[in-house]
Amino acid sequence: MESLDVGSAGRRVAFIGDNQIARTCLYQLELHGFEIFQVVKPATSEIAAEAAVLCQGGLVPPDLIKPARFLVDGMIGLLAQDEIAAFAKRKIDIYRPDMRAVIQAKLDLALGFRRLAADRGSGFLAGTPVAAGGLVSRLVNSLK
Repeated sequence: MESLDVGSAGRRVAFIGDNQIARTCLYQLELHGFEIFQVVKPATSEIAAEAAVLCQGGLVPPDLIKPARFLVDGMIGLLAQDEIAAFAKRKIDIYRPDMRAVIQAKLDLALGFRRLAADRGSGFLAGTPVAAGGLVSRLVNSLK
């Protein structure tokens, strides 16, 4: 995949859909100066951008998605074979990220927290629920 360099102010990336994948990616790109355009409702006009990230089906007909460089299929199976062929005919590369490592890491993290809570227990400290030996401190409003 062609890299999008870090000083990319003004480069537009279209996110089609709103889910965890979209939010994680768009937050990272915003930090690097990309202009983000997100489609969360059905669209009838052309979506033009440097790149497009497809995270939800049914919002934009594929013929209206006009990435200049490439398309990321963020949810494997959203594009039918004829749609993939249409993008290939337009010389638009499609990338499908391998999410297995990310999913495994999230599962490991969730299971780890569950084990901690089960091993150490949970309870209340001064009326505040805590689990797994968490540190609890009284919050002080420093803006006053």
